[in-house]
Amino acid sequence: MARVIAEDFAPEENYEDGVVENTVVVNYKDDTELERFKNENSRLRLKNQRYGWNTVLRIVFSIVYTWLLIVWLNKVIHILTHNNLCGYKLSDNVLIALLVTSTANVIGMVVIVLKNLFPEKNKDKKNQTTSDK
Repeated sequence: MARVIAEDFAPEENYEDGVVENTVVVNYKDDTELERFKNENSRLRLKNQRYGWNTVLRIVFSIVYTWLLIVWLNKVIHILTHNNLCGYKLSDNVLIALLVTSTANVIGMVVIVLKNLFPEKNKDKKNQTTSDK
């Protein structure tokens, strides 16, 4: 990475091989300031990359989760509707238990997924204020 030194901030245009490249001419007071900018740039690139992966994972997970719920609920409905037709002959207590546990599992999965996909933004601030005391 080339370092350009000048007195003022001034955008320049470099014309090489028909390509226009905009550069900013900066006078760095010392190498530590340059290193600080490089480190900040690297940190922001990693942060953006992490957000990109989080977005991809959220999309994939939402698709998989949706299909899991559809299949799960279709199987429960199939068992309930075809109880006597297919020879399952499950008692009323078993069917009630199936409905209750299926409902609890679906609601539980929704809560867990939503909390992980959309975490509280103030959670970190709350932890910092309690640790500061």
